[in-house]
Amino acid sequence: MATTTDKLKSGTSVLNDAHARLEETVGVGEGIMGELHRNRETMLRTRAHVGVVSGTMDEARRILRSEYAAAQGRAGSGGTQEWARRTAELIH
Repeated sequence: MATTTDKLKSGTSVLNDAHARLEETVGVGEGIMGELHRNRETMLRTRAHVGVVSGTMDEARRILRSEYAAAQGRAGSGGTQEWARRTAELIH
């Protein structure tokens, strides 16, 4: 029959092992949370950059459409017609 001291030693060992696993789990969880935070920051920066690029593309599209309309108005020269055709391909 196990003595009280043996039971206490066994219980203490079990608790120490559980505590070690808990500390390891906390460390892993903190690492995951840190990585998630970094990923979120990256996605927010990317979203902001996409917004800037989208605005720039909208402005470029507006300019091209304006130039295309102007070229259509002076479509008498062959070079202008070719430029207008290529521009139309880009904006549609």
